Amino acid sequence: MISVTLINRHRLAVLLILAALIISLGSPLISVGVEHWVREAGFKLLAVGEKGEGLTIDVAATIIYPGTGVLRTRGEGSVAGDTVNSMRLALWYASVLTGVDPGVIDVYITLRNPVKLEGPSATLLFTLVFTALLRGDRVNSSYTATGIIAPGGVVGAVGGLEAKLSAAAEAGLTRVVASSVAPVDSPLYYPSLTLLDAYHAFTGVDLVSRVEWSPVMHALNSSMLAGFNESYNYFTGLYESLDERLPVSWSDEYRVTARLYHERSLEAYSARLYYAAASMAFASLHSILASYLHYVSTYSPQLLRGELSRLLAESNETINRVRSGMAELSREISSQGSVDLCLLDSLVLTYERIIEVDRGIQVLQRELSGTQRLEDLVPEASYLYARSLTALEWLRITNSTRHPCGIPVGLSSVEGLIDSLKEALEVHVAYLDDLTNSSIILTGDTWVEDGVGRLAYYVSLFQDIASQFYSLTGLPRVLPIHVDHDAYAALLDTYASLLAALSQAGREGWTPLPSSLALAELVEAGVMATGNNTYSASLILKECSRLYTYLFLAEALKRSGENTYMYSWMSIRNIVAYASLVLVATGSLIMLKARFRGGRPGHVDLVSQHP
Repeated sequence: MISVTLINRHRLAVLLILAALIISLGSPLISVGVEHWVREAGFKLLAVGEKGEGLTIDVAATIIYPGTGVLRTRGEGSVAGDTVNSMRLALWYASVLTGVDPGVIDVYITLRNPVKLEGPSATLLFTLVFTALLRGDRVNSSYTATGIIAPGGVVGAVGGLEAKLSAAAEAGLTRVVASSVAPVDSPLYYPSLTLLDAYHAFTGVDLVSRVEWSPVMHALNSSMLAGFNESYNYFTGLYESLDERLPVSWSDEYRVTARLYHERSLEAYSARLYYAAASMAFASLHSILASYLHYVSTYSPQLLRGELSRLLAESNETINRVRSGMAELSREISSQGSVDLCLLDSLVLTYERIIEVDRGIQVLQRELSGTQRLEDLVPEASYLYARSLTALEWLRITNSTRHPCGIPVGLSSVEGLIDSLKEALEVHVAYLDDLTNSSIILTGDTWVEDGVGRLAYYVSLFQDIASQFYSLTGLPRVLPIHVDHDAYAALLDTYASLLAALSQAGREGWTPLPSSLALAELVEAGVMATGNNTYSASLILKECSRLYTYLFLAEALKRSGENTYMYSWMSIRNIVAYASLVLVATGSLIMLKARFRGGRPGHVDLVSQHP
């Protein structure tokens, strides 16, 4: 038998190093059951050179799971800031559509040509590639795409498409997925209206289940919006009062429009579409109010400034009442510990109107005190006054109905959800700023209380910036002037599919969102009143943006437990690594210290013992 005797510090040093070795060897056991993968795809990105010629750029995307949230470019070329913003937005959409948190993956974009990428035109391509890699779907290297992604996951047109298609043909590509707004005569061109359509064209895979949606049946089966019967009567009463104050002989474009909307509101009310009837009555109200102000401007111009100031003051007073009511309601809901998504949706719809009116009042007050022609302020002042009343009506409906849909949002994690919304909002604003020359205005939240109120407020900001984008320059880039039957059907299909995806996050017996019910009524009333699809298509497009935000929120809630496990696993692995390093370093220092003190290098007795 051979025994080994170690004395003093050396015994401790060797024990520490042995412990480090055992921990390091055992650390792989911690990762048992945790998925690991690295996925990569090469593709050609289409661009336009300085002389207007089409270019193809070789690019590769690599996604590593698990990771730490890295998004990095590498390789021979460089990337401008607006292209980085497009990558970030693409990753957001890919995350929403796959349920994978960008915080637990690493994404690398490798440029294989010495070029500088600029502009947002590759947003669609990045979104399709990221989504395919996260899902594990095949990326066909002979396919590519070009286009922006507008709010609601709509494919927007970009410049130089003909030159890009020529370059794609020369490079041997067989399909280029692009916006359907500006069609090009090329066998490679594959038009797509929405991101869901584009993904099917790019991979042959449907991202979500395709379902049929009948707006009229959806609307008529609703009891939640019946409360807008009172709103219709209220707005109609105000319209009739103002109309009576005007001389019978007075006529202008505002009064003609007001009467048209009044007739439409009567038709919608007869069809039991009460929210649509109230919306049409709201339009008739702000139109007749504009006609009244135009009459004042024509016959008593010295009174117009005072009338405008009075309207703004009353609008501001109404909005302050709504703010107070929202604060009280938010405190009540927060005390319950959770909020149903349908109730949150109602709060969001109210906040959208608060934000819109508040920003509009500030703009008009500046213009009222400046050199702006007062007549030019009439339409906006009339609209803001009527819009403030719709905020009050939504608050009343929310308080009286409390329509549940079966998707609870726990308020214990509300601050984490708000942080996630803030990060996503930053991505969207940066991208839309690039598209609108920094014209997006983001309001502050100093007047919003903590809890469910702030959650609803930040959700509403997504709709607010979408509305700003489409009112500025965005709508012509994503919708043709006349929306044909096929485009209208594609938008309805996309909205229904997103709604179905959201319903899967709910419990059995899930009922539609208030915003969805409202859209159904407006779509039915819009088609009924105008006889075409353009008005309804613009409504659907904007509401798709809302559903993407809610899907993001639902996915954040669903994967919070999974992420906690993932982050815990990564933390444990890091702790193990650090512990091993510390033990090895401590053992080595002990041995070195003993040696430099001049002690014996280690008294080891090997004593042979024989039986």
